[in-house]
Order: sequence, then structure tokens, then C-alpha cells
Amino acid sequence: YTVRIVGDNTQVDTVSNVSAVHSGSQDAVALIAVADLVTTAVGPQILEKIAGTIAQGLVKRHNDGNTRPLNIIACENMVRGTSQLKQHVLKLLPEGHQEWVVEHVGFVDSA
Repeated sequence: YTVRIVGDNTQVDTVSNVSAVHSGSQDAVALIAVADLVTTAVGPQILEKIAGTIAQGLVKRHNDGNTRPLNIIACENMVRGTSQLKQHVLKLLPEGHQEWVVEHVGFVDSA
């Protein structure tokens, strides 16, 4: 997509290699399994509702043997939103996957 930076000097940049998907879709699960970065912008009350999809994607990532770094950032209007999302995700992970997620996935707070 195109980003226009306006000011004394106008600049136009193109952002590529970004995917946006519905959080409840199987596409989201598949993309989480291969992504380098996952961000959310769904609202603080919805984080718990999308945790299941994220957990499924992380299980697939683990089962597929993908050990590349992954960071997850909840870009929400709240303090420590990603920390809250992490707790929701960890609760939903099947036994044997929690430790792997803690070791291989960063949950980065943005506020």
C-alpha cells in the first residue's frame, strides 16, 4: 500500500510484504505459522477473543518446526495490552506448547 508523508517535503513510500487477515480465519492461523511479526488492532475487549486463533497459529508454527523469531504486538489503546494477550494465549495452548512459545515468541508491549 502507499503511504504519503506530508510536510515541508512530501514523500511517497510503498509498503509491501504485509498481510491483513480476519482474526477468525484459517488464513490467520497459516500466516501466524510463518510470519516474522504479528500485530493486532482490534480493541482491548477483543484481545481475549482472538487469542484462540493466535494460539492455533503458534501450535502450527511449533508443529511445523519453525523456530525463526516471532514478535507479537497488540497495538491497542491500553497499557500492557500485549502482556494481557500473552496470558490469554498461554491459557489456550495445549500441554507441551507453552514452554516452546515462551522460548520462541516475543510478546512486546507498545504502551
